[in-house]
Amino acid sequence: MVKRPVDDTSTSAIPATTTSTGTLTTRDEDSTTIPSTPSTKSTKSTKSTKPTTPTTPTTPKLEDNKYGKFFSKTVVTLVLCGYLTGVAIALAWQTYETGTFQPPKGRWLKWNVAVLVFLLLCYSRSVRCTVTLCIPIMCSSKGRTLLIAFAFVLVATGPTRNILRNVDALTTSLTCGQMQLKHALEEMLEVMRQPLVAIKKAVQTAMDNVKKVMKKVELLLFRIKELVLLVLSGIKLMYEWLNSIVKFCNKEFGTPFDRCMKIADDAMADCREKLGLFQSLCHATHIFTMLCYTVKVVDVICVMVVFFDDSVLGTIMDKLREFTDEIKNMFDVTVTFEHDFSFSTVASRNLTDVGKDIMAEIHLRMANFFLIFGFLDIIGGFLFVMVIIKALYFKMKYLRQPGYDNRYLTKDFIEIDEQRKLTDQDRVLPLKRTEKHKYIWISSCRLTRREIFRLLRSMVFLFISTTQIFCICFADYCFYWLLAMIRFYGGMEANVEIPPYIVVDVKGEDFAAQIFRGIVEAFEPVNQKFNIDTTPCLPKPSVPNFRRYFDIGGICLLAWIFLFCEPYGLRLRHLVMRVYYPVEARQRAAWLYNQILMKRMTFFKLLRRKARAKFKNEPQGDPYTFLDWIRAKTSGFFLFRLIFGHRKSNTCILCGFPLKDDKVECSTPGCKAVYCQSCFNESNKMCCICKNPVEYGDDSDISEEIDSSDDPNAVRVPHESDKYCIWVP
Repeated sequence: MVKRPVDDTSTSAIPATTTSTGTLTTRDEDSTTIPSTPSTKSTKSTKSTKPTTPTTPTTPKLEDNKYGKFFSKTVVTLVLCGYLTGVAIALAWQTYETGTFQPPKGRWLKWNVAVLVFLLLCYSRSVRCTVTLCIPIMCSSKGRTLLIAFAFVLVATGPTRNILRNVDALTTSLTCGQMQLKHALEEMLEVMRQPLVAIKKAVQTAMDNVKKVMKKVELLLFRIKELVLLVLSGIKLMYEWLNSIVKFCNKEFGTPFDRCMKIADDAMADCREKLGLFQSLCHATHIFTMLCYTVKVVDVICVMVVFFDDSVLGTIMDKLREFTDEIKNMFDVTVTFEHDFSFSTVASRNLTDVGKDIMAEIHLRMANFFLIFGFLDIIGGFLFVMVIIKALYFKMKYLRQPGYDNRYLTKDFIEIDEQRKLTDQDRVLPLKRTEKHKYIWISSCRLTRREIFRLLRSMVFLFISTTQIFCICFADYCFYWLLAMIRFYGGMEANVEIPPYIVVDVKGEDFAAQIFRGIVEAFEPVNQKFNIDTTPCLPKPSVPNFRRYFDIGGICLLAWIFLFCEPYGLRLRHLVMRVYYPVEARQRAAWLYNQILMKRMTFFKLLRRKARAKFKNEPQGDPYTFLDWIRAKTSGFFLFRLIFGHRKSNTCILCGFPLKDDKVECSTPGCKAVYCQSCFNESNKMCCICKNPVEYGDDSDISEEIDSSDDPNAVRVPHESDKYCIWVP
């Protein structure tokens, strides 16, 4: 008996089914058991050294089929019926409350149709698998990007918009303040341009006060004049009455002198008439006429009455008028200011236009920023579609490429290892120290190096995005706080003490005191009365939406939770695919098992196996080529994968020669082995993958000790549902 060394054992994932005296059994539920005929030769079975074919199940388990049928036919149907019942109840309630039936329309109709179509699609296993894959994929970069995009949408509609409102409020405040400053500077410029304006105003104020006093004096003099005129008018009326009495007496009786002379003349005429011859004696009446001159004084008194009325009263009125005019002239002052000063300012732009230009420039500089935020909702929808596309991409890769993201040890992997243990073949478990960092149990909390690197890289980008969002929210609150402080302290009056200066206190209530008091008040410092009310120009900040801050913080926190759950969430994809596609999961476990065995093979072991196959005249005895060995050793480097590529189906699985038209395919249903013509002829025109090595005359990789059964037909017959050759390079 000759045994092969241990280091030349097979690298196949599933052990070959060896014959025995009874029936052939494997751990695969779908393996075929064939009775064997006992042989007359009884030997001990030893460890097989040929790359054997893994017997992977090709049909799903019965309980998996039952689960899928139950979900598709029962659960989805119940959910669909429940949804339609809920819609019907909602429409009935609306009709009962409003009294009129209003069919769904607009956005509500679109959402209902979308949900209905989604529930109908859930009858498909592929759709259910894709939807289920979207849940763990939300923990990936696409899901976090979707959350961060939504957070930026909230930032754009909340803090960013509030910042712009506060910028507008600040610009308005600055414009108003500049207008007030302009008016204040105009007054100061007026003082600078006309240095005597202050004195002019002071004198003007004094003149106004003097005019007020003068009006009071004029009113007093007017009243005195009225009283004097009233007295004079009484005297004048008295003399006029006397004059009228005299005139009446003179008119009726004549004047005393005339009456006296008339009496004397009448006496002389009567005397002459009565004395006749003694008329000469009547000349004595002339002596009586001399007495009439004594009453001539009465005529003079009447003349004096007229004289007093015309001269005395006129003189008094003239004197009174002169006194009044003299009093007026005492308070009549004319002040003339002549000063020449030229100063001109030219304003190129109005301050309001300047404020509008500032806001326009801010909007122009932030146009790209607004444009990006305007398309964030579209980007969010696109990212949601990308999540679905990534789920479809992972599903396609999972089903078509056994090596895609295949580094997790599952239950199928353990079953393969246990099956190899029963047949005493090379096993992968326990893993080596270096392999433990690369391959990990799918339910383990430990992370691989690749997962740690991806986690750190994602942390950097998520930290940058979170920092940007935090800075925007922090700037919004700080800007609001700054404007609020400006408004709070700007509304407080500054109790600035007036600089000390001499105050003249004029006591008294007479006219002179009022005049001096007005003059003193006019010459008090002008700046003590100068004040600017800045309250209307204080900024009115917009209060931030603190609820929006909590929403943004919650989304960012959820993104960080998704980040730390990303490795475990992405592992769930493999469990989901194992539930929906158990056969493909078994095939991937077999591929991973073979890959680990291939990487463990040293170059010296490969050379030794090739040399043994060559000297035994079996160049195709080993299925692995040097290129396969190099590919297995360099599979972790993208550049080498790009250079060496992947093993293609149109090459001979024995010699690796590229095949064109002379390829020979295995006729066994489900076997995808391809050979060149020479290798196929050397294999006795039999597939070395599906058949027993004895059938195609290859015993270099098996022990010379054969099984106790001599029946060559006691091999596994491939099932017609087998999808691909059991051996996976």
